[in-house]
Amino acid sequence: MVFSFFKKQPIDVKPLLRDALLELGGESIVAKGMSYFEDHDLLYQAIEKTGTGLVKMGESPSPDEGALAFEVLFHLLTQNNFLANIDWASDIEEIIDDFDALFTAKRFEPFSSEEKGELRETTENCGRGESFMAVFDLLNNAAKARGMTVTYFDMGWDAHLPIVLSPDTYKKWSRAKFGRKIPVIP
Repeated sequence: MVFSFFKKQPIDVKPLLRDALLELGGESIVAKGMSYFEDHDLLYQAIEKTGTGLVKMGESPSPDEGALAFEVLFHLLTQNNFLANIDWASDIEEIIDDFDALFTAKRFEPFSSEEKGELRETTENCGRGESFMAVFDLLNNAAKARGMTVTYFDMGWDAHLPIVLSPDTYKKWSRAKFGRKIPVIP
């Protein structure tokens, strides 16, 4: 029993999810997120309705709380424009639209005409699937100009999944975990 003192305590996922929803997405998604967490059938229905699919827990009838919390967070951030899903082959207009939605969701100004012009000019000679990487630094600089940082959910997909956060928020949530292998921001 001496060794039990050093054993990690289980994570209380519910308050962690509530805090993550509030800080990453805002008050408007907290109540819905908590109802999805309490009744995962509601989450399944919402995901089926939007066609986004499950990313961590599959169709498990009794999901792990950490995986369920991540599903709730991922679904609501995506559905409320706090997390974009930019296909690898997106053209510059789609990328601009997705980042404008991210900035607007966080109550920041969308790209200015000058910023859009620079993004378009940078990708003039890009082939299919090259636009995003060509403007990667410009996107990050645009976020920094708004006092924000861009981070990307690493889901092992061929899509880019950016979220725009304050540097302090990023620092806090990039280290937090819903479970041993389930980071809040992967």
